[in-house]
Amino acid sequence: MKYDYDFFLFTQLAYAYEAIEIREAYDIVFGELITMYEDFLESAYNDGYKGLYECYEDYFRNLNAN
Repeated sequence: MKYDYDFFLFTQLAYAYEAIEIREAYDIVFGELITMYEDFLESAYNDGYKGLYECYEDYFRNLNAN
């Protein structure tokens, strides 16, 4: 998997939407973000007809709704 700007943006929005807790164990957080990102990539929220930012927002709003 390639970690690029798309992944970076995903991680920043994960924090902004409080989808992940900020902890001192960054190695654990990194693994959680990778798992969450891979889940996003396989989800219906990864819609090629929408902008990436909008797809991320829809994904995180759904996480917070549950």
